[in-house]
Amino acid sequence: MMQKIVFWTLVTGSLLAVAVHLVHPGSTKAPRVEEKRIVIWLNGQRIFLPIAYIPPRERGLYQDGHGTDALRIEAVLPTLAPFVDPEDNSPVFDRYRDEISILIGPAGVNSEAERRELLASYAKDWLESRSKEGQRFGLQRYVLEPGARSAFVHNDVYLNLGPGPDQALINCTPDSVPDPESPEAAQLRRKGELVKNPMCEHTFFSPRLPKSVIQVSYFRRHLPNWRGIQASVLKFIDSLSDDRPGQQGIPSAAEPGST
Repeated sequence: MMQKIVFWTLVTGSLLAVAVHLVHPGSTKAPRVEEKRIVIWLNGQRIFLPIAYIPPRERGLYQDGHGTDALRIEAVLPTLAPFVDPEDNSPVFDRYRDEISILIGPAGVNSEAERRELLASYAKDWLESRSKEGQRFGLQRYVLEPGARSAFVHNDVYLNLGPGPDQALINCTPDSVPDPESPEAAQLRRKGELVKNPMCEHTFFSPRLPKSVIQVSYFRRHLPNWRGIQASVLKFIDSLSDDRPGQQGIPSAAEPGST
């Protein structure tokens, strides 16, 4: 199972690097948002997903009324409206600034206790060669020990395994990588050095999708609002079970394989 979450981490990161776009404040194009929704059986749970959330190049992977064990959607903070490619030439960080990628995959857990246990097992692998570095934003922070090497890269790790809906495992590009808007980054640019865009990958579960795990990717600048992001994504997932009468693109569908 840990291999799967690492795979999603790699896939999500690479897709964000090449394919995620955000409407830039200076853009004059009015994005067109499609209203159609399709029904998807996601790990046995039926959801009604507005097709605008699926990147156009990936829509062929999901067929109306069919089942899947993984789904990737893209949205924009803070509203979680679907992102629309503005096709402009603004800098990468400006275009990606408030975009999030939401990856939902199989987990095979049904109860809250099982979800907590699985999240703890993910954390155990990430915490190898890391030590506690105090609290930050209501999360326990862990950093790589001096001179240590980790199979799970050099990211800082943030963890909350307490009771309630805020259980989360977040790994982020370490503080040594400056935010593109910071004076440190500006100084590096003046020296002709490349400035990375620090990212976070945020893993948690939804009671609405008991057999799935959720991984949300966003720029590290949003880490202070991790609770708000998690709550918004959970609320959004809850809304996907809404079978509104007469909604375009929602057929009356039985679960694949049922009679």
